Amino acid sequence: MKRPAPILQVLAAAALFWPGQPARADSFARSLDSIQAGVRAQASKRLGFADVKLAPASVRMRVGDPWTLKNRMKEYGFKSLPPPPSDLYDLPIPLVPLINAILDPVDHSLTRKIADDCKAEFSRPWDRIACVSNEINRHFLGAAFTGTRSPCRTIAETFDSAFDDLNLPNTWAMHIDASGSAPDEGHVANEILITANTGQVFSYVIDSGWFPGVVFPLNGDALRFHDRDGNGRTDYFRLPAIMPSRVPTRYEPAP
Repeated sequence: MKRPAPILQVLAAAALFWPGQPARADSFARSLDSIQAGVRAQASKRLGFADVKLAPASVRMRVGDPWTLKNRMKEYGFKSLPPPPSDLYDLPIPLVPLINAILDPVDHSLTRKIADDCKAEFSRPWDRIACVSNEINRHFLGAAFTGTRSPCRTIAETFDSAFDDLNLPNTWAMHIDASGSAPDEGHVANEILITANTGQVFSYVIDSGWFPGVVFPLNGDALRFHDRDGNGRTDYFRLPAIMPSRVPTRYEPAP
């Protein structure tokens, strides 16, 4: 027998509480919750996430809207965005990374302290990642960036280093170009990748300079995982658990 559509289930539940019926409003609310849970479960199975283990609810990390061109323009206030971005750190000039390392080196003693403090304060991986992002933001708040120092690049490299110092298994961090198209809209952020128990790799953008402690779904699996109805907005805010041991990975790039 074909299952009734969710809207029909809602109408059927509402009919039970027509004036004169003895049922209470809280029972109606529980019925709606049950229907919504069923819809979410069906979506999870349909999208291929039914077996993905969920991390415990994070007290520090939030999930923003998907990292789409439209949402990026809204978040940063960019005038427009370029075509598929190139990585600023893959420039065909081999001296660029060396020059940056000399003129604006990462303070590894700082990143180790941030990571150690976050590990001491939080036991859950997503909370530790959010803690690192927030602490880096706090450290550079109001800092002076002179000469060739770039605020966003300095923050991105510091996050990369502190993230590595967390020593989380099955995770990676890297730089990504987060620029707009205007000359004054050059920007760098971080991409983090985590592997779930299913082998699926979920990637997110995190920008500790602008939005500390917020991850924006980036690749195909992450987009579908958090945007269950496909309307370009995050509607599922739980995060996948990070596998503690190595598993074969299935990486799907960003659309």
